[in-house]
Amino acid sequence: NKRAPGRNIGFQAEIGSVSHPELESLKRFLSSDALKSFPGCGVTSCFQVDQAWNYLKWLPFTEGVSGVDRICQLQYPPINNLIIDTRMDSIEDYSWAAQFVQYDQYNALVQGYSHRVFEWHSAFYIWKTSSPSPTLRGSLYDWYLATNGGYWGTRAGLSGPVRLNFNRLDWTLQVVNTLPTAFVGTTIRWTAYTLNGTRVAGDVIPVQAQLIAKLPWIQIEQEFMPELQNILLYRIEVGYKDERDSTIHSTRNDYYLTDPSIGSHSQSRYALLGAYRKVMQRVRLEVTCTAEADSMDIACKVDHLQKETIAIMARFTLVLDPSMPDESDNRILPSFYSQNYITLLPGESSNVSINATKEQKETWTCLPDGYVGVGTRKRGGFFLMVSVDGYNVAQQTVLISCIDLLATT
Repeated sequence: NKRAPGRNIGFQAEIGSVSHPELESLKRFLSSDALKSFPGCGVTSCFQVDQAWNYLKWLPFTEGVSGVDRICQLQYPPINNLIIDTRMDSIEDYSWAAQFVQYDQYNALVQGYSHRVFEWHSAFYIWKTSSPSPTLRGSLYDWYLATNGGYWGTRAGLSGPVRLNFNRLDWTLQVVNTLPTAFVGTTIRWTAYTLNGTRVAGDVIPVQAQLIAKLPWIQIEQEFMPELQNILLYRIEVGYKDERDSTIHSTRNDYYLTDPSIGSHSQSRYALLGAYRKVMQRVRLEVTCTAEADSMDIACKVDHLQKETIAIMARFTLVLDPSMPDESDNRILPSFYSQNYITLLPGESSNVSINATKEQKETWTCLPDGYVGVGTRKRGGFFLMVSVDGYNVAQQTVLISCIDLLATT
């Protein structure tokens, strides 16, 4: 490669970042005492944490050079001086912050390696996507086949054959084409919102070359808690046409960004997000789910009808009836989702498709009361349900209607 001497790597192997299982998985392989002993802020070594976390190969989210703890950047009240005895308020707060951070980290990682694809390398490989045992080290899905925020950040960063790369260092945008053909009529639409969902700026940019102008930071007063660093949601969408047809395709990414002139190393950078989780009332989404009686493919529609705030990282999980007598993990694993850990603006709607393995679906049935279940209610069966929660989203479970059965009764 004459343009990049020393970069002749055909296949870029073993890239990755720290990751963290969902809390439901943690509860399966950590004791209640170990869960209460989750790592503090600013920890840089596995030898500074509880022995159970150390044994399971925990890795810190603290940067070695800057000393910034990425998880504790979301703590509210904000942390300015890191002390190991300082911690997030609960294992729930710690776990959700970890999901947010690894979503962002893996999204940036795969977009960064996409930046020079076909120039420095032809492909890249994430090591590792899973682990050979229950562990706290590097995985996009865990031992129980449950995905995490890192998986969905990767999915979003690689969404679509023609997609956008956002460089977080200089705020430039680049369009990557992985199609064997050219594309035409490409535009980029960006819109900036406050965390309460108010649109503050936006623009449509025609793509004339791979690299285009920098994304601007919109300097506005932050009224909710003006003493905290402001955070804006930037929604960036790429629209394009394949040269072989006139169909308009699009991909989208959401970024929670702060003033680039301050940099990313402020320990209180995301404290405003922490305040929205701790102070604001949780967002309650309106969700309806239906299943085809024959295929048992599940379709959920979600509406964000409240006006106060954005729904951050709304998560969908296929579960058995949570009224089960014990407190065991009631998730259906593996389950497959068209999208997850999603952002919803006030007034916005979206759709999520859910599927499972053929063997799992063979145990599902339409019960006489019109809902999907496993087994029969008279013989100790349970309803199949969809759990909805999120970083600032109120937890709820939704029954799944059998649409064919309802149409004939």
